[in-house]
Amino acid sequence: MPDYAAPMRVLLVEDNAADAMVAQAAVERASFGPAVVTRAANLAAALAIVDSTEVHLVLLDLNVPDSRGLATLESMRAAARCPIIVITAEDHPGLDEEALEKGAFEILHKGQLTTEAIARVLRLAEGQRKVQASLESAEHRYRQLIEVAPDAIFVHADWRIVLVNPAMLKLFRAERPGQLLGHDVLEVVAPQSRDLVRERIKRLYERRQTVPLTEFGFLRVDGTLFSAEVTAASFTYAGRPAAQVVARDVTERKNAELALLDSEARFRSLTELSSDWYWEQDADLRMSFHSKGFAQSAGITSDRLLGKRRWEEPNRLPLSGSWDAHRATLAARKPFRDFEYVRIREDGVRHYLSLSGEPIFDAAGEFQGYRGVGRNITERKEAEHALRSSEARFRSLTELSADWYWEQDADLRFTYLSPGFAERSSRDLAALLGRRRWDFDNVLPVSGTWEDHRRVLEAHEPFRDFEQVAVGADGARVYIASSGQPVFDDDGSFKGYRGVGTNITVRKNAEEKLAQLAQYDAVTGLANRNLLQERVEHAIAQARRRGRGAGVLFVDLDRFKLVNDTHGHQVGDQLLAQVGRSLKKCVRQDDTVARLGGDEFAVVIADLARPDDAAIVAQKILDSFAAPFELGGREAFITASIGVATFPTDGEGADTLLKCADVAMYRAKESSRNAFCFYTAEMNARAASKLQLNTDLRHALERREFRLHYQPKVNLATGEMIGMEALLRWQHAERGLVPPLEFVPALEDSGLIVAVGDWVVEEACRQLREWSRAGLALAPVAVNLSARQFRRRDLDQVIRRLLAEHGLSAALLELEITESSLMEDPKDAIRQLQVLREAGLRISVDDFGTGYSSLAYLTRLPLSTLKIDRTFVNAAITESNSAAIVKMVIDMAQRLSFDVVAEGIETKEHVAFLRQHGCDQGQGYHFGKPIPAEAMAPRMRRA
Repeated sequence: MPDYAAPMRVLLVEDNAADAMVAQAAVERASFGPAVVTRAANLAAALAIVDSTEVHLVLLDLNVPDSRGLATLESMRAAARCPIIVITAEDHPGLDEEALEKGAFEILHKGQLTTEAIARVLRLAEGQRKVQASLESAEHRYRQLIEVAPDAIFVHADWRIVLVNPAMLKLFRAERPGQLLGHDVLEVVAPQSRDLVRERIKRLYERRQTVPLTEFGFLRVDGTLFSAEVTAASFTYAGRPAAQVVARDVTERKNAELALLDSEARFRSLTELSSDWYWEQDADLRMSFHSKGFAQSAGITSDRLLGKRRWEEPNRLPLSGSWDAHRATLAARKPFRDFEYVRIREDGVRHYLSLSGEPIFDAAGEFQGYRGVGRNITERKEAEHALRSSEARFRSLTELSADWYWEQDADLRFTYLSPGFAERSSRDLAALLGRRRWDFDNVLPVSGTWEDHRRVLEAHEPFRDFEQVAVGADGARVYIASSGQPVFDDDGSFKGYRGVGTNITVRKNAEEKLAQLAQYDAVTGLANRNLLQERVEHAIAQARRRGRGAGVLFVDLDRFKLVNDTHGHQVGDQLLAQVGRSLKKCVRQDDTVARLGGDEFAVVIADLARPDDAAIVAQKILDSFAAPFELGGREAFITASIGVATFPTDGEGADTLLKCADVAMYRAKESSRNAFCFYTAEMNARAASKLQLNTDLRHALERREFRLHYQPKVNLATGEMIGMEALLRWQHAERGLVPPLEFVPALEDSGLIVAVGDWVVEEACRQLREWSRAGLALAPVAVNLSARQFRRRDLDQVIRRLLAEHGLSAALLELEITESSLMEDPKDAIRQLQVLREAGLRISVDDFGTGYSSLAYLTRLPLSTLKIDRTFVNAAITESNSAAIVKMVIDMAQRLSFDVVAEGIETKEHVAFLRQHGCDQGQGYHFGKPIPAEAMAPRMRRA
């Protein structure tokens, strides 16, 4: 344990001798006790002192010969376990704040090295020493305490076990601590519990959340499994996130629980043979058990009622008597039979139930609760209700067959409304009697005016289907259609009107819904493509009148398909709805946000002062996508590509603007994604070229324009060809040989890559068969699989069939898949690779090092070979970083028992470097360019 009574040791890191003297003198004057000042003129010397000597305080100049700026602070912060005082002559905004964020204890400017300032930081440092002493003393007591604790206790930091007590060794049957210390904490967790434990540990480390008492499965040193109750709390151990875990073996208790569960299962089987269900209440009359048939019969899951009294659940009503009467029966501990009540679900469905029960007493006569049986009597009650309804319908035969009947007097005031009026129109009958139809402020004609209707009535003419709408206080609308004819007496005198009324609310709502669906998107509620066209035309017309501009933004979500494929279309629709709401927050009320379909949206910006103002809106939209979207408890991040077109710069009509914005959007997606791009004429030309390219590609396969060229793969030690890679080439009828970088991405985008990929595999097999018939010794041929082709469920069957048709061994075909394609869905990749390996095929990871592979997944992938990307190989002899990456990949491949192939070898220096570091296979222009099959045959030896 460090001696905190010793003099304070101060490390002064300063290359300027004069500044060092000033600082040292200030320390000696300000020190309230003995202090030893050691000076280092550069960062390397300072780090050596910190590594070999206990230092209580560091005075650090940020700019020394071998390090500049905040990098100096970061290096010292990583090495020193004491306060660091930054001394700097620089004075620019933000430096002090950045230094404090990166761990500086205090900032002193060289002009402020007064005795008082130094004294203050020395006092702070001394306080830090005392706190450290207290912490180490507490840690010593903590270690003594856990040594004698009866429960198993262990500590893990950064996923590694760093401390165990004797009880832990006993519980896990370890003879010595070394059998557990240093091991990954998940190694002692049973396989079925690891995913859950991994998630809990992440929360401990990242959110510092305590894990309450929880039961997990564990794995002893001898391989046996057991269950334990665990509590865990997070803390910091040696500066790292850590957790203390307390575990108690509950295996015996679990066995007893299993026996009890078996007994209960037999009891439940008995109760489930009956159409009724069994129930229990505790002494407080709270429901404690329902047999399995309860949920189906009662229309409610058991967990919603457990722990509650029968009358505490909402929407339950006794059919006779009251809950008070029922509670009185239970309070008197009396049995009861056929207590009936109705439960009304949220959707209005009614369940009628009947219960019978008896009290339970223990051996001492103490009341323990109730138990009994329940029965669903809904069918019986519905039959009774149907009978009453039938009687009511019979009585209604005496009424008019129309929805309701009405009469008006000669002054056009209502004198009679049949009983059906109030119910069917949702209006007060008494309020309408004695008044005219137009006397209500909340009732309006659907078309025309009241004056038009009054002219018809004053002319004593009949009318049909006169539609009105009544708006309630809550905003609810009720639509009514009235038909009437005038009434005259025998003398021909006008007496009033009579007629019928019909509630047409359902029909009108349906019509409004159809109109809504015609112009608005069902998923997001935004304007659809039809309405968008109108809004763009309106914005252009308005801009012309005002002498202003207008803009159209096409917004396309990047990699939205991955969300649909991973989480399903329901979650995808939730994301689209959230994106729609987010877009609406980014624009003004007069602007329009529309969904065009799929993952494409459009924004119409009206009244645009300058074309560049559209960029402000586009950037605002991109910034809004920086926040995660909430999808069913999970966070999802997504970006967008935006194309911008403006009126009148890019076009005068709606169709032109929409087309230009679409072209610009694809340019943004091609360039970098998560960006916006304005339309230019060049983009239009490129779009036309791309369209022609896609058209030509669709004919290329049927016209047999594709070719395979073969590049040798050699043994770097002997130069002998040990295999080859088949590379796709396109011999265009007019353009000649088209570069792969130009047409392969187009194949991917159009979906043709699957058909072309199948042709590549078949052509490689056909060529191998031709070489074999020519008497040549065959070498394995590697073919590249696209991501779409790799995800095909029948890929192994297709390849097996092709090999069989051409009489080839699976060992002669090697499949190459890029690292990024594997990482799109690692779990599915593992499944697919296992199927392909079972077919006897070798699998290579192409362009390794350019993706973002998880090493945890890499160790689980059934691979054969890693191919180092050519960019690293080319730069390995001139760039230290690339050389380090190449050496790391070679070493990792060897440790995982993978072959390793270097791509892009162009010089003998490349060969020497690769051989020196253990890579024995490679390909590149140094050994030969990709050549047609007929040119490759002379390089192959005879069989």
